[in-house]
Amino acid sequence: MTEMHEQTPSGRSVQACGGGASLEDYPPPPATSGEILLGLLSSPNIAGWRWLQEQPERGAASAVSGIDAGLLSADGGRPGIVLCTVGTGPRCSLSPYRGGKEAVAEAALTVSCLGATPVASTYYLSGPSPRQGAVALPLADIVSGVVESCTALGSPPAAGDAFFTNDVPGEPGVLSLVTTVLGLLGGTARGGGAHFAREGDAVVLLGDAIPQIDGSEYQRRWFGRMEGIIPDVDLRVEANLQQVVREAVATGVVRSARSCGRGGLAVALAECCLGGMGVRLNLDRIPGAAPAYGGARADVALFGEAATRAVLSLAPERVDDLERLCAAGEIPLIALGHVGGDSLAFEIRGEQVGVAVLALQEVRTWGLTEAGA
Repeated sequence: MTEMHEQTPSGRSVQACGGGASLEDYPPPPATSGEILLGLLSSPNIAGWRWLQEQPERGAASAVSGIDAGLLSADGGRPGIVLCTVGTGPRCSLSPYRGGKEAVAEAALTVSCLGATPVASTYYLSGPSPRQGAVALPLADIVSGVVESCTALGSPPAAGDAFFTNDVPGEPGVLSLVTTVLGLLGGTARGGGAHFAREGDAVVLLGDAIPQIDGSEYQRRWFGRMEGIIPDVDLRVEANLQQVVREAVATGVVRSARSCGRGGLAVALAECCLGGMGVRLNLDRIPGAAPAYGGARADVALFGEAATRAVLSLAPERVDDLERLCAAGEIPLIALGHVGGDSLAFEIRGEQVGVAVLALQEVRTWGLTEAGA
């Protein structure tokens, strides 16, 4: 792998990441896409918190809504408050500058999926002592990415904090970032949902970012390591996509909206089914799977990760309205299929996949039992 650098808007050259991971080093595992999906849903980084909340020795835990954000409603038509917290794990260690941008973008998009407008943010850094020369620059790069993303997405940082630990001899320190974005939900806006809600609704994907295995939960869970280059975030496109999602949710054009984050598109689709409704999809046109993408692989298209993507469901008669919003914002829209049935069923590059909604709910709800046992 070769070290790469890129320029911040200020002109300062920052460390971008190491070399990209070669797919030759990551052959498709001997498992079906359904088995990989269930394995990812049980990962501690993705699984639900129900088991943790029921452990009395852990203290009280806040409930997590189906959209991975907290909504505090207000009476009298005053704005509601939406909060979303995102932790990057080792992705910031792989690509400090890009990781900082991505964390804010993911939190802000999740807030936008509730129809709320991001207005402020905070961030918390942790890692080895910055007195090490090799650590100081990546820390500065993370902050540069955070500030750039906050500025572009309208959520300026209101506060920041950091905690640095003493290094363990012989073990490399890991940089991590936790960022929280606060959004306001106007009194006249309609809050969005996260789950598929009505039989026959159309399901679409907004955004055409190409997912990568680098730094993904799929890479960590199935191959036992994390390396490479995480995808960069085009903040102009990200801001446009978030504006489209907010308007579509707030005006009632869509019934549900969910960002594609950890675990990729397949995990986002599975989480959309957790309300009890299944779906029937053809995923041959998604970025990374279509033949137009050189070296396309179904597993990377399904479980690779990239920012600036969202899954929406809506009544078929409102698709034209959403297409107009997307055209105005220059955001690609890809039709995936329709809500219906009792399973997450899809076809991709000749593979037929079907996973019962009950199985998705069971694994997603109790996935932390294995980690906490």
